[in-house]
Amino acid sequence: MIVPIVAVEQRKKGKARKFQANFLKLAAERQLKIVQCDKWRFHAIGLDPAAKKLFYLKDKNGQQQEALIDLTKVKSCKAVNINRTAAENRKIIDRLALAFTTGEQAEKERQLEFYNAQEYPSLTEELGLLDKWQKLVSEQLKTASPVG
Repeated sequence: MIVPIVAVEQRKKGKARKFQANFLKLAAERQLKIVQCDKWRFHAIGLDPAAKKLFYLKDKNGQQQEALIDLTKVKSCKAVNINRTAAENRKIIDRLALAFTTGEQAEKERQLEFYNAQEYPSLTEELGLLDKWQKLVSEQLKTASPVG
């Protein structure tokens, strides 16, 4: 009875290790030295403070979505929490993202998704990670070259 549970956990750990290795490989291909990173579900985000770049990867069912954010071109970073009120004034979170704006008016706000209720039935660590990365990026923006 325990063997199937152990096998499933081993498979999950193997997939997580493979995902993290792929994330670091993709970052290295972009000449990034990731000093700080976090991974959750099949998302990863990492920072190269020397290059002032943020790298993000989401791999859902083999479809990869990646983003490379040059923090020297970012004007501001904010946490986006899209939620709704349910019965008894309970807040239900539908989506969490990290949003970046640049100094260029023509460019739209760019968002990196941390959580989407349509993909996952419940939150795990996403809210805490979103807050952590919003603060981390905001600190980096203070030392990045000013946006023109």
